[in-house]
Amino acid sequence: MQCVLQAEMLSSLVGIVHGLAKSVNMDCTTEGFRIQCLETDVSLCSFVLDKDGFKSYECLRPVTLGLNVDVLYMVLQQVDGMVSLATCGDVLRICCHTAEKKSSFDMKLMHIEVDQLSVPAVEYQFIVQMPSYDFVRTCRGCCGDKMEITVNNKIQFTSKGDQCSSSATYGGVLKNVGEVSLAFSAKYLSTVAKGAALSKVVVLSMNPDYPLCVEFGFHGGHLQFHLAPIDVCAPQ
Repeated sequence: MQCVLQAEMLSSLVGIVHGLAKSVNMDCTTEGFRIQCLETDVSLCSFVLDKDGFKSYECLRPVTLGLNVDVLYMVLQQVDGMVSLATCGDVLRICCHTAEKKSSFDMKLMHIEVDQLSVPAVEYQFIVQMPSYDFVRTCRGCCGDKMEITVNNKIQFTSKGDQCSSSATYGGVLKNVGEVSLAFSAKYLSTVAKGAALSKVVVLSMNPDYPLCVEFGFHGGHLQFHLAPIDVCAPQ
């Protein structure tokens, strides 16, 4: 497998995964690559980048690359512009050439035993589209250890801590069937919000008693999170 893509995109992705897992598999096919990681039973993260999202991409046969996230994160802090990846046996070579410098890193690949999880197709009753900036700002402004998200004809984020409480309401509801209200971990929502680096728009999809789906779409792929609620809140 060998490819060339924007270092910023790869660095943003690895920065997100860095907060969820120490090691991940990158599954490469002729059509692009996919990364999936599960943080306990709370958060499932999946990243798909089709070959259209690369400057160039070639993979003659399916291959799985076991990556040490800490090492990859460190390497990507030192590159910018376009970055090339190429497999050489049990090594992933990462190169970056700019007008100012040339750098290369050989990263040993790992053998990681992990089952791929499939997410069943779901018809969501509540779908909201909003600016990523507003989502990030709201998640970072959570006052307690959980955030309650309520959707009816608008979407409302509320939180309560020992010293203060917060409430933020936005439009952008594309679909709603009545009202739903669920609470989620503020810690994981903050990690999810890092996906805003990849897209200006975020789509939130919800069903009662079901994980929240948060999706950031971009040219050639998407980053998707499934976040389990920590409790169910009765509609007010």
